[in-house]
Amino acid sequence: MAGGGLGAQEAPTEASDNECAVWTATISYVYSDSQTKLVLVRDSTTLGLVSAAFNAWSGYPKSLKDQGFDVVQADLDDLKKANAHRTAVRLCANPARSYRLLSDSELQAFFGQLDHGGWTRFKMAFPTARGFVNVSRPQFNRDRTQALVYAGTQEDWLSGVGQLIFLKREAGSWVVRAHAVVWIS
Repeated sequence: MAGGGLGAQEAPTEASDNECAVWTATISYVYSDSQTKLVLVRDSTTLGLVSAAFNAWSGYPKSLKDQGFDVVQADLDDLKKANAHRTAVRLCANPARSYRLLSDSELQAFFGQLDHGGWTRFKMAFPTARGFVNVSRPQFNRDRTQALVYAGTQEDWLSGVGQLIFLKREAGSWVVRAHAVVWIS
């Protein structure tokens, strides 16, 4: 990340073990409190929300650089390219939490009606979940020891945040080393 160098990688058609581990580390980071036992995750990477977040980078009051997030435009462009198509999300086991994947049709059932009852319906169906998270495909450096990923959490109509997250693989585990907010509601 520092000075660039993640480099464009061909996007495989299935999620790799590295992607699984990066997504799990990312979701554990964005839901770091121990009281969130059920974590709901959109079942595939999202082009729509990720694109909207990418378009909002300049709209957040603090730039990525002002937040101490040292990333070059080429790495951001590569992350966008890696997310041109949706990919099924696969999560690694985390004994401290339960994960559940949410499909588009499930989200449509909660939020697709022309009313403001979506979050009420959602919270009635999932009373122990805070909300849900969307993730992008990670963009890796060549030796797969660094990754850049987007994660967006939504907890209510005006309670959400999208972040870019930089991780490093250290002693066999993915560890968050930097993050920056790209949108907030």
